[in-house]
Amino acid sequence: MNCQEQFELWKQQVLKLKNSVTSLSETEPGNVLQHFFLQASQTELEKELETFKTLIKNLINEAIRRDDSLTGTPRQRSISVIRHFITEPILRDITLADIRNIAVFEIYKQCGITVDTYFDRYSSPPGNADQNEQYNNIAHGGARASAETTKNLTNVLVSMQILKRFFVVHDFVFDSNPATPNSYTLNWLGAMWASHVQHNGLSDLVWELFLDLWYYEK
Repeated sequence: MNCQEQFELWKQQVLKLKNSVTSLSETEPGNVLQHFFLQASQTELEKELETFKTLIKNLINEAIRRDDSLTGTPRQRSISVIRHFITEPILRDITLADIRNIAVFEIYKQCGITVDTYFDRYSSPPGNADQNEQYNNIAHGGARASAETTKNLTNVLVSMQILKRFFVVHDFVFDSNPATPNSYTLNWLGAMWASHVQHNGLSDLVWELFLDLWYYEK
């Protein structure tokens, strides 16, 4: 099944989820959402270590528990959740090449898609002054993360993507006028990143993952 077919399947399943929340009036909506995402993570993370599966389960449960108190974009809400479980600083110990390597590896691992590893660093990044300074500080040079830093970096980036997808689905199910998910906000992990590369290029995916880290550290 290709990325577009996977996206269509996710859309169908999310529509069923929305209908279930509406029709099961005597069932707590959070329980329906929890069941949906824990089942999805069980499939998605089948080959991952039990420690990481437990982390994702805890993140999903925390996101559901704090649902009413969280505000902002999916990224901002995801950060509020993840900071309860992961706090190690990362940006000081990596370059953009480390971010690129994890994205390319996860796309291949999850989807079997090989991505050309070359990407253009933005000479004028599209962020605010602090974001652009941080980006430029780690823009050049080869990968330099240690094994431990690479593990932490992977945990943050993958957890953030899974949580952002959770909040995209949450908003679609519960908001009266939700934004329509696209193929790089709603899909399996590797497929979301692969679709992002296909539509916007690897440079933009690296930028978006950098922003996840920037917000995580702020």
